[in-house]
Amino acid sequence: MKTQTSDVFESLKRTGIIKRGRLQQSRLENMSFTSILYVLDEITNITSQIPNTRIPGKTHCASIGLSGAASECAAFTCRRNRADELARFSALYSDHVFFHNFLADLSPSFGHPPDVDTDDVRLRLLDDFRVLSYLQPLVESGILIPYSTPRVYCLSCFAKSKIGNEASRRVTKAKRTLNQMLMNSIDVTLDYFDGETWAACTGNTSFFEHGSVHFSLDDDALVDRPRLFRELRRNGSLHASKTLTRDLAFHEIIVENILYNAIYQMAVSELTGADLLSHRAIEVDVLQRIACDNSMSTMNSVIAKHWTNMVPFVGDVTLRDLVKLRYRERHSFVQYRSALDEAVAAVVGEREALSDKHARSVYSDILAPELGRLETKIAEAKRDLVKTPILSALGITATIGIGMYSGLMPSELIAIAKPLGLGKIIYDVIQSTLSMSDVEKEIRTERFYFLWKINHSASSHRRH
Repeated sequence: MKTQTSDVFESLKRTGIIKRGRLQQSRLENMSFTSILYVLDEITNITSQIPNTRIPGKTHCASIGLSGAASECAAFTCRRNRADELARFSALYSDHVFFHNFLADLSPSFGHPPDVDTDDVRLRLLDDFRVLSYLQPLVESGILIPYSTPRVYCLSCFAKSKIGNEASRRVTKAKRTLNQMLMNSIDVTLDYFDGETWAACTGNTSFFEHGSVHFSLDDDALVDRPRLFRELRRNGSLHASKTLTRDLAFHEIIVENILYNAIYQMAVSELTGADLLSHRAIEVDVLQRIACDNSMSTMNSVIAKHWTNMVPFVGDVTLRDLVKLRYRERHSFVQYRSALDEAVAAVVGEREALSDKHARSVYSDILAPELGRLETKIAEAKRDLVKTPILSALGITATIGIGMYSGLMPSELIAIAKPLGLGKIIYDVIQSTLSMSDVEKEIRTERFYFLWKINHSASSHRRH
C-alpha cells in the first residue's frame, strides 16, 4: 500500500542510507553532518502533514515513549523493544497508528539540532535510523504513520495550543497532585566520581520505567550547602534529606516530562480522532485526569506490552511476515479483531486497563482453547484424506512413467487416461491434491483463524 509517509524510505534509499532493505551504517558514518541534518529536515517535512480528515477504521495514537523515541530511555535496546511492542500491537490490532517521528527532535527546521558534530550525536542519529528502519514494513504498508508537529510549532506549544483552556486548568491540577504523589515516595542518592555529580532517583514504580532515573548535577547545585558538598566529595556518596530532595526538584522534572508526553499525545488525538495508546499506566492515568469530555475518558487504554502475554508466539514471526499475512488474510484479520475485542471486554471490562493477569487470562481461557480446537479440526480433516493418496500411489507412478515415456504433459495424459484405463487413478490423484489444499478452508471462517495462521507461521520459523 503506497502512502505519503512511505516516501520517508524513498528519501533514505535515494541518499544511500538504506540499500537493499538494510540500513547502511558506513554510509551514515561517512556523510557530512550538514547532509544528515538535511535528511532529517526532508523526512520531518514529509511527516508533518497530519491529515485534515479523519482516517476510517480503528486508529490509534501512540505515546512518545512507545514510538521508540529516546526521550524515555536513550538505550537502543530499550528503544527497539518499545518500537517492537508498538509494531506488533499495530499489526495485530489496529488499522492505522500514528507515532512520533523522533527524527524531528534533531531536525534544524522542526526541532533542536545539536550545535556541533560529536561521537555521541552520531550514535544518537544512528540509533534513530536503526529504530525507524526496523519499523519500515509497517510504515510502507500504511499501518504505522510517523507524524511531526507543523513547522510553526515546537512540541510544547503545539500541545498547549490544541488542548484548550479547560484542559490546561486540569493539567495544572494534575501536576500538583502528581508532584505530591512522587514527592512522598521519591528517594534521592547523590554520587560523586570522576569530577561529576549524579543523582539517582527511585520511588513509586509507576513513575520510573526502569526502576530509577539519573540526573547530572552542576557544581553550583550544592553551592548553598558547602558542608554537604564537602561530605559528598569526601565520601563519594550522600543520601539526600527530604528538604534537599524538595529543593533539587527532580520529582517536578519527572512529572513535567510525563505530563508533556501525555498532552502531546492528546493533542494529536484531538486532530486525528485516534484512540490513545500507551505502554505506561501512569500516562493513561494522567490522560484521564486532564480529559476535557466524557469521550476522552473512554480512551483505549490497552497497554501494548501485554501482547507478549496475550499472544506469546507472535514474537517469533518477523514484522514483514506479519504484514504479508495480514493483507493476505485481510477478511480473517477483521473478524479476528472483532472477536478479540469481545474477549478482552469479557475479561477486563470496557473501562479498565489491561494488566499482566488479565492478558494471561485472555490467552489461557479464550485464545489457547480456540487455537487448540482449530488445530484439532485440521488434524481430523487431514486424517480423512489419508486413504486417497495411498490408493493413488500406483496411479501416480504409472502416470509419471507414461509421461516420461511419451513426453506427454499431465493435461494431455488426462485426455488419454480413459483408453489407458487410468481415469479413476488420475481422478483420485487430482481429488486428493485439491482436498489437501482445501483443508484450511474448513476453518478460514472461524473467528480466530488469523491467530491460528500466525501461530503456524511462528512454529515454522522456530523449526527453521
